[in-house]
Formats: sequence, C-alpha cells, structure tokens
Amino acid sequence: MRLRRVFVASAFVVLISPAAALAQDVPAVEPEDQIVLAGSVAVPRGQRVGEIVVFSGRVTVKGVVSGDVVVFEGPVTVTGQVDGSVIAADGGVRLAESARVGGDVFSSETVLARPGAKVGGETRNGVRFSFEAPLAALGKLLGPVAVSVSVLLTGLALVLLTPRGADAVSVALADAP
Repeated sequence: MRLRRVFVASAFVVLISPAAALAQDVPAVEPEDQIVLAGSVAVPRGQRVGEIVVFSGRVTVKGVVSGDVVVFEGPVTVTGQVDGSVIAADGGVRLAESARVGGDVFSSETVLARPGAKVGGETRNGVRFSFEAPLAALGKLLGPVAVSVSVLLTGLALVLLTPRGADAVSVALADAP
C-alpha cells in the first residue's frame, strides 16, 4: 500500500512539473537598436533588430527591422521587411521585389523599387535634407552678427579674467613715445 502511494505521488510530480515550467511567463525580448557612426549594418535573413541609425556607411536589410532605418551618408538596400520608414539623407535606396516597408521611403538620390516591392507610405526621390531655407531667411546679416558677438564675448572674457591687463595696456600706451 505504501509503495502504491509513493508511485502515485511520483507520477503526479512527473506529470505536473512540465506544466509548471510551461506556465511560467517568458520575458519578451526587445530587438536591439543598431547605431553606427561609421561602418555598415547588415541584418541577415531570420534576424530581427530595432531601429537602425547609421551616420556614414551602408545598410542591407534581409531580415526584419521593427523600427525605422535612417542613414545620413550611404545607400540602403532592402530585401526583407522594415516596419517603419526608410530614410537615406545622402544616398540611394534599393527595394527588391521581396521588400516590405511599413512607412515612407525618402532618399536624396533615386529610390529604385523593383516590381513587387511594397511600401505602406509615400515614396519620394531627390528629397533635400538641409537647413538652407531657414538660414537663407537671415541672409547676409548672419555672418557679421556672429563675428561681432564673438569679438564682444572674447573681449568681455579677457577683461573679466585679467582686470589688471587693461591697466597695464593703458600704462604702456601712455609711456610710449
């Protein structure tokens, strides 16, 4: 009888332990963002990443990007999926027939989209990414004002840091022949 109880208890533990392991919550793993100053980013097929920001280099997406792809200087090639937008500030964008982009595609150069590529938003070529228009409103006034302000601040700093220097200069000028 005792042996039977031990056997039933063992069977119960063996049957319940996998259920307890399956009932535990598995923490969701957030895809990592890729931020590169100079170099390339490649997302291989089957891999998922977060946002991609590259200052100077190229981006090749064969896997999945859950955010945006932003490249300041360099080309972007997409054969996989981008959930957000694709922006190439100084470079071209190539979308293969298998490419899927959930947002917009903007490029300073040509956007080359093969038949079958899907873009959820707007596609624009030749987009200018600069501050020229707001600065053009200031016109020719900006340069002289900047020089005047910097000279004034430099003079003020010298007077504050060396107050006796101004007295020494005036004495030297008074003693000069």
